[in-house]
Amino acid sequence: MEYRKTSYFLFFDKSSLLVIISGILFKYFMPDETASVFNILFFSAYMLFFLTIRGKWPMELEKPFIFLIPESNSSKLLYCTLAENIKNLFDGIILFTISYFLFNADLKIIALCVVSYTLYGAIYVYCDILSRRLFGKVHSKSMLVFMKLFVSGFAVLPGIILMAVFYYSLDSEFLAALSIAAWNFTAVSFLFLLSGNVLNNIEITQ
Repeated sequence: MEYRKTSYFLFFDKSSLLVIISGILFKYFMPDETASVFNILFFSAYMLFFLTIRGKWPMELEKPFIFLIPESNSSKLLYCTLAENIKNLFDGIILFTISYFLFNADLKIIALCVVSYTLYGAIYVYCDILSRRLFGKVHSKSMLVFMKLFVSGFAVLPGIILMAVFYYSLDSEFLAALSIAAWNFTAVSFLFLLSGNVLNNIEITQ
């Protein structure tokens, strides 16, 4: 409902425009010999971090209703972050559909980039929740952003290393894209499990 207040169409809003336009423009700042769809993926994922921590999903935790719903914590956590994940999927489809024509990339790699972009957003969301569990309420906004960036960087770094190994050692774009998607899915699953009990502690969500 919060996204419907500010969206132009479905989940398409100003943040969608920012990520898509920035990602496409970034392509023209890269040397032709190094430009690839992976540049768009990583730059857009970087932009997505700052948009996600300012997203609308934390509003669910600021209201008492979610704590009164007679469902498991994992179910409530899944559904209170679902809109954010759907929005990232929606944005990723648009961004990498455009990238498909810009780079004339393989369709399988484009599909894996959409999945990876969506999972990057999920990593940031659940890292935000995990940061709340680890650090509680932090009054300094700059310190809070730094801690979330540290936790998120720790979560995504292995996937980037795996991607580099497959891309440069085996010269395989498909395996590189697959390794990022596989790691991100593993990281999201692990972070979700670690964050599952956040709704048991109302004081750390405020």
